[in-house]
Amino acid sequence: MKLKNYFLLSLLIGASFSCSSDNESVNAVKQPDAMLALAINVDQTMNTAMGTKAGDQATNLVSLDARIKALHVFVFNADGTFMAGKDSVLPNADLSEQAGVSGENKYKTANQVLSIPVISGNAKVIVIANGSINASGYGKSLTELCANTTSLDSEVSGSYTMSSRVIPVSIYAGKLNCVGYSDSECTTKQGTNIFQESSSSPAVLLYRSVAKIKLGTLTLKETTNNNIGTPVKFKVDTVYVANVKSLSQLANISESTGWGAALEVATLQNAEWWYGAITDQTGEYKSIVGGTLKSNLLYVPTSNLEISKGASQTMNNAFAAYENTTSVGSQTLLIVRGDYSYIPSGGTVKDVITIKDRYYTVPVNNMGQLSYTGVTEHSGIKRNVQYNVNLTIASEGSTLPYDKDASACIEVAIQVENWNVVNMNENLQ
Repeated sequence: MKLKNYFLLSLLIGASFSCSSDNESVNAVKQPDAMLALAINVDQTMNTAMGTKAGDQATNLVSLDARIKALHVFVFNADGTFMAGKDSVLPNADLSEQAGVSGENKYKTANQVLSIPVISGNAKVIVIANGSINASGYGKSLTELCANTTSLDSEVSGSYTMSSRVIPVSIYAGKLNCVGYSDSECTTKQGTNIFQESSSSPAVLLYRSVAKIKLGTLTLKETTNNNIGTPVKFKVDTVYVANVKSLSQLANISESTGWGAALEVATLQNAEWWYGAITDQTGEYKSIVGGTLKSNLLYVPTSNLEISKGASQTMNNAFAAYENTTSVGSQTLLIVRGDYSYIPSGGTVKDVITIKDRYYTVPVNNMGQLSYTGVTEHSGIKRNVQYNVNLTIASEGSTLPYDKDASACIEVAIQVENWNVVNMNENLQ
C-alpha cells in the first residue's frame, strides 16, 4: 500500500472573453476564462492515457486503504477567496471489491475531476480526498476551509481523509496549464508545465489525516527479566488504544513541502479524548479525567487466545488515530491486558501461579531506542505513518493500565515501509 497518494493536476485554459466597456471588463475578470482538470495515480505509475477518460471515476484498481470515494478540488484566488471547485464521487455500484482480482488492489477509486471553470492569473489549489465538504459552490475562503475539523468516527479504511498542501500556481490564459505532470506528458498535451513536486516525481502529494497503530505480534518471553520464575502462558483479554484525539483539522494552509503539514488540534475537551477501555482511572500516562469510550478502539478475542512460553501470536489489531504530539499524561497509548501464568522460582508445574488482568502499556513512539528510515524523526503520533508494534511480554506487568510500571524496559526499532509504515519492536516486562 502507498500512504502517499500521487495526484496529477492539469489546468485547461481557454481564454475567450472580450470586453467592450469598463463595466464589462470588471465583470470579465470575475468570470471563468479557463478550465481545470485533475487526475490521480495512487500506484505511482504515470497514467499517460488519463486525459482520454470519459468520466470522473477510476478505471484502475487500488488497495482499500488507498481508495478515494470522493475527490474534492478547491481553487482559490491569490488572496484566498474562493474561485471554483468540483467534486468527483465514486458511484455506490463501484464501492464493492472487484471480483476475480488477486492481490490487495481490488477497489475502484475516484481518480480525476474534469472541466472545472477557473480564471487565469495567480491562484491557489488544494485537494481534499474523502472529506465531508464539497468543493462545488463552496464559496468560503481558503482559511475557513482549512479551519474545519474532521472526526475520527469518519475515518475508516476505504475512506480515509487526505489533503494536499496549498499549491500556488500561475494560470496562463489561452494555454493548457499542467500541474503535476511530467514534461513529456505536458508536451504530448501541448500544454505549459506550471507545477511539479519534483522532476522525478511531478505528481502532487496527498497525505492521510490519520496514523494507524497496529499490534503485529505478541510474544511471551521464555524467561522473566525480574527473575520471579518461569513463564508458562499469557491469555489475551483485551487490546486497546488510549489517549486518542478524536478531532483533526481538515487541511493546513501551509505551502511548505515535506511530510505533510500538521493537522493536530491542540486543545480538546475531556470528552473529546477517546479510549477503547478504562476511562475512570488516571495515572502517570493519563492525566485526563474521564474520556469517551469507543468500541472501534478496542479488540476483544472472540475465542480463547493463549500464548505459550517462547511462542509468538500474530495479532494484526489496527486502530486509526489522529495526530497527538503531547507529552506524558496525554500521549497516545497501546495497551494489552491479560492473565499471566508462571512457575515461581524453585517451584514445579504443580505450583503455577496465574495473576489476572495484567496491563502492558506502550506510549506509542515516545519511549525506547528509536531509529527512522524514510521518515523525519518525531515523537508521538504523526499523520501518514503506521506504527507496527511487536510486543514481547517478559514479566507480570502491572495492575494499573496508566502506571509507569506497565511499560518498563521498552526497546523500539522503527522502519518505514511502502506507505510509511513504522515497525516498533517492543520488549515489555
